[in-house]
Amino acid sequence: MAEDTRFRFIEDVELQWLLFTDVTRIYLMVAAGDVAHKTKTVKYRAYLRSESKTIWSLQLNLGHLDASTTVALKLYSSRKFLFRKLLGSAQMPIADIFAPNQKDEPLLLLGRASPPLPTVSLKIVSSSDLQEVVKDLVSNVSKPETPLNKYSKILDGVVAIKEIIDLVTEANPVAKTAWIVISMGVDILRKQNDADELIVDLYKTMLSSHAQASGDEFLSRFAEFRPIYNSLLDHTIACAKFIESYAKKGLIGRIMNGNLAEEARKMQEKFHEIDDKLVLAVVKGNYKLITAQDKMTQIKETRDSLKPPFILSPKSFCLDGTRDQVLNDMMNWILRCDGGSLWCTGMAGTGKSSLMGTLCKRLAPDGGRSQLGCYIRYDRKIYTDLSQLVTTIAYSLCMFDNRIASAISEAVRIRGWSLSSLETQDKFRILLQEPLASAQLDKQWPVVIIVDGLDECDVTELEDILTVLAEGFGPNLPFMRLVVSCRPIDCVTRVLAGAQPDTLVNISLDDMSYRDQVVRDIQLYIQHRFAAIYKVRKLRDGTDEFRNVCESRQAADKLSRRAEGLFIWAATVCDFLVQYPVESRLQRLLEAAAPKNALEAMTSLYLTALRAIVSENPQDTDIMSSIRAVLGALIVATDEITVQTLNDLVFSNDRSANLILAKLGSVVHTSQQGYIQLIHQSFYDFLKDRDQCEEWYIDGEEQRRRLLRSIVNLDLERRTNYLPLHNALSGKVL
Repeated sequence: MAEDTRFRFIEDVELQWLLFTDVTRIYLMVAAGDVAHKTKTVKYRAYLRSESKTIWSLQLNLGHLDASTTVALKLYSSRKFLFRKLLGSAQMPIADIFAPNQKDEPLLLLGRASPPLPTVSLKIVSSSDLQEVVKDLVSNVSKPETPLNKYSKILDGVVAIKEIIDLVTEANPVAKTAWIVISMGVDILRKQNDADELIVDLYKTMLSSHAQASGDEFLSRFAEFRPIYNSLLDHTIACAKFIESYAKKGLIGRIMNGNLAEEARKMQEKFHEIDDKLVLAVVKGNYKLITAQDKMTQIKETRDSLKPPFILSPKSFCLDGTRDQVLNDMMNWILRCDGGSLWCTGMAGTGKSSLMGTLCKRLAPDGGRSQLGCYIRYDRKIYTDLSQLVTTIAYSLCMFDNRIASAISEAVRIRGWSLSSLETQDKFRILLQEPLASAQLDKQWPVVIIVDGLDECDVTELEDILTVLAEGFGPNLPFMRLVVSCRPIDCVTRVLAGAQPDTLVNISLDDMSYRDQVVRDIQLYIQHRFAAIYKVRKLRDGTDEFRNVCESRQAADKLSRRAEGLFIWAATVCDFLVQYPVESRLQRLLEAAAPKNALEAMTSLYLTALRAIVSENPQDTDIMSSIRAVLGALIVATDEITVQTLNDLVFSNDRSANLILAKLGSVVHTSQQGYIQLIHQSFYDFLKDRDQCEEWYIDGEEQRRRLLRSIVNLDLERRTNYLPLHNALSGKVL
């Protein structure tokens, strides 16, 4: 059971049954913490227990106790001229009494027999809600009556003429004696009237203090003010019980107990002390709220100023059960929390982005504590601005943790306008390293920053940022884990070669140590995609012929070995077969010459796919030129080509772009924005290399001029629509 300290209040105790029949007078003892309470002794008649209940209305405040505090209950029989008799007892953690599921359960007290047996059953009504208890008590306490108040003027008048009467009665001993008695009575009544008024004032103070504190919600919300708030509520409970007891005494009882007025004065003084503390707490609380609001405004302004124009989500994810070895190696490095940075490198198509996407899912599980402080993905077709890398990381960390947000916003407030002019190294230190060092974070818990596709950015901008990223967040922030993925281009290779092994760790997906695992993973991926193809063929043709051919020729196994470690190769093959799942296409793939390396594997695949489209449409003599026209347009205007653009600028009215795009489904896809794009950067490189693509070579400059001529030849209205594309193409050098 978790230890927790909370308010404990026993309202009523009901005796449900008692095994003893020779008992006539009983009382209960309750002890917990510093409180020991004895109830009133009540009469008990065993033969009447079905007709009347024995209930003690304790209204007992046990204080603020933790769950493990022991509470002791003992029921005694009071006997004349004899020692009291213990009828039953029990000791238990106080949490057992106050547990929600115990409200309707009987509490059994055990007798002295051996072994102990239940002799008493009690039902306890309790509460841990201090505010509700106080609210109920205050609302149930009536304003005390002042029976002498209507005689106050008479009493005051008697006091006023007391000296005159003393002089008159001085000569008469009998009258003097009588007057002394009367005077003493008047003094007693006057003092009692003053005491009544004092109790009424105490009652008003209690109501006022309770109403004020109930309206100041921050007193109960902020932990540092909780003791003051609780002391007020505890004192209100004591005051309510005191006033209630005072009201029950009647005039004679009040006169006989001369200490009541003094107790009332002490309670009044304590209310004043608490009120003074409350006023100070209100001032502090309001200041704190205003400061917090100002801080939140500052943080929001900081976030807005740092927010990047694009935040790309993960591009793809690994199939379940694949890439486990690499992912485990990455997670083990992350959990070490020993500083530095981790670089995941590999040639295009090795699945780096899918690995980063899957790593994101592991670091930010649904419903669990996230370790992902930032995820940044670059895409040459959408977002490549490296100048905002540091500010984007700062923005993401502000969104990740309010403590970090506060520290970063303070750095922005101090440096302000000068941040934009700083060198990358200085900006990284001021915006990230120093704020992270000052924030009170759990340094045993890693915070991961992922930068995916760094090679998608302009190489000329990379040089400045690579050295900074290679060092990570430094030795003073070992819990900050920086993970970068990119192709091993020249500038990256130089940084990796010059880095210290204890500062930069490189996981190369081209490493032969992963070879067998990669082949197995690609095979699993192909089998997964083939299973979907089998279902489509089964529904369409009603046979398993294609499945039988694939399994008999061990297609998934053979294709996975031809992939040369490239997941993009496997994905393109599957897309190629999904489009037209026929034996002839599978045969072309299996009979092609085995590639010697990854580059040759992609070249062979692209040639096979394009040539298959042409051979499958022998009646269409223009199919090859139409395909080249579409691919040419995509090469020179990557992010600006739609189906309508192709119809307007590439094809005449007798051919639809959709017919060609349907045949190119394995190497071309449509983005969420509706733009037609090449499936992968490797396909773009293939089409620009005359030695690789042979008859499919695309002359970029020729295609650019062709598109420009097509725009000029349009009618005026449509030409205006393509003016931005015309301007973009006019400024390109291909």
